[in-house]
Amino acid sequence: MVELLLLRALSAAAQLPPALTAALQHRLDSTQRAYGVRGVTAAVRFADGTIWTGAAGSSTVQPPDPLRPQMLFGIASITKTFTAALVLRLAERGAFGLDDPIRQHLPVLGAYPNIHPGITIRQLLGHTSGLAEYTRTSAFQDTVLRRPAQRFLADSLLRLVGAGTNLPGVAYAYINTGYLVLGMLIERKLGMPLAQAYRQELLTPTGLDSTFLGYDDPLPAALPVAHSWTWAISGTIRDLSLAPRTALFSGYQAAGGLLATPADVARWGAALFGGSVLSAASRQLMQTASPLSSAARYGLGAIAYSVDGGRTAWGHMGGIWGCQSIFCYEPICGLSIAVLINDDLRPDLRYNLMPALYAIAARATCSVQAVPPPVVVAEKSRFLPNPAHGTTTLELGAPARGHAHTLTLYDAAGRAVRTFALPADAFRHNLPLDGLPPGVYSTRLVSDTSPATVTQRLVVLP
Repeated sequence: MVELLLLRALSAAAQLPPALTAALQHRLDSTQRAYGVRGVTAAVRFADGTIWTGAAGSSTVQPPDPLRPQMLFGIASITKTFTAALVLRLAERGAFGLDDPIRQHLPVLGAYPNIHPGITIRQLLGHTSGLAEYTRTSAFQDTVLRRPAQRFLADSLLRLVGAGTNLPGVAYAYINTGYLVLGMLIERKLGMPLAQAYRQELLTPTGLDSTFLGYDDPLPAALPVAHSWTWAISGTIRDLSLAPRTALFSGYQAAGGLLATPADVARWGAALFGGSVLSAASRQLMQTASPLSSAARYGLGAIAYSVDGGRTAWGHMGGIWGCQSIFCYEPICGLSIAVLINDDLRPDLRYNLMPALYAIAARATCSVQAVPPPVVVAEKSRFLPNPAHGTTTLELGAPARGHAHTLTLYDAAGRAVRTFALPADAFRHNLPLDGLPPGVYSTRLVSDTSPATVTQRLVVLP
C-alpha cells in the first residue's frame, strides 16, 4: 500500500506546475510556524483528479518524526458527512422517511428517558433534535482519560445523555448525540456493524482505501497514525498517542470516529458533493441550510463555507482532543480542500488555512473569475405580536422600504409551509396565520435586491 501511495503522490506532483506546489507548501509551512502548532497537513484535489498533498511540523519530537501526508489522522466530525450520506442513501431506497420519528425504526430508544419520542431523522441530521450532549459529561471525559483502552458501546453512551435542551425542532444546537443515534439506525437497517457499512456503501465504491473506523477497523502497518497532541486536558501539551485511543474514537462512533489521510478526505469531498454518492435530490437536501441554524449555515450533515471571491463551498469541520480538521468542495472550480491538524492548540487555524489554500489553487487553475460578494442591505424586521394568534403584522425597518420581499415560514422539520409575497412601498404587512398548527416557526425574509436573508422566529399560539 505504501508503494501505491507513493506512486500516486509522484504522479500528482508531476502534473502540477512547480510554482503552484511551492506556493501551497509555503502557505502550509508559514501557517504552521505562525500558529505554533505541532503539525498540519493538507490535500488539494483539482478538477481533473490530480491531488497535491503537503505537511509541515512533526508527529513526534523525541524521537524526531516529521509529519507526513501519508499518515492517518483522526478526522473527528468530518465523520458526520459519511454518516449523513449513508442515512440519505437509505432514505433514497425507501428504508425510512426523513420525517419519520426515530423511535419508529429504533424502538430500543424507548429505554432512554431523555430521548424524546417525537424526534425525527431529519432533526437528528440537522442538529435540531433538542438532545443533550453526552461528550461534555464528566463520566465520558473521565473514562477517555483514565480508561483509554475501554471500548464504548452505544448503550453506555446513551445512558450519559441528560435532559433535553429544547423540544425537538425548536432550535439548532450542534451536538454529537444525534449522530450516535444515526449510527445505530444505519446498523439496524443494514444489519451490519458501522465499520462494515461505511466500507461497503461508501469507502470501497469511492476508492477510499485509507479511511478507517478507529475502534473497529484494523489499521494497516503501512499507514502510521500521526501522534495527536492536546492542550485541553491540563493546559500543557500532552501526547495522547502514548496510550490507547479506543475510548476516544469509540466514544464518538458515527459522530467522529473515523481516521483518514488528507488525500482521502479531499477525494471524499469531490465524491460526495460532486459525484454519484447521492442523488441530486439528496445532495440538495444535504446542502440546504436549515433556517434554524442561522449563521452556522448547517444543512443535513454539511456546512456552507465562503471561499475566494464569495463562492460557496460545502464541507464540514471536526475537533476532538488532539485532532482538528476541516474540508470543503467548491463546484465552480471543482476543488476539494482538506486540512488535518494533530494538535488542538489553535482551532481557528483550519478556518484560515482552508480558504487560503483554495485561493492559491483556484487562482492558478480555475479560469472562472470569482464574483465579488453582493452588497448586503441591512434590514430589520419584527412581528407584532409575537407570539401571535390568527394574524400578525410584519414591520420592516426603514432601509427596507421600496423593496419587494418574500417571507417564508418553515416548520420544525425545516419544511416551507407558507410563503407571502410582500409588495414594495410598504413597511407593514398583515399576515394571516389561520390554519397553521400551533408551534415555533422559523421565518426567512428575502429582498428582491439582494440574496441576503433575515431570519427570525414566530410563535403561533392555539
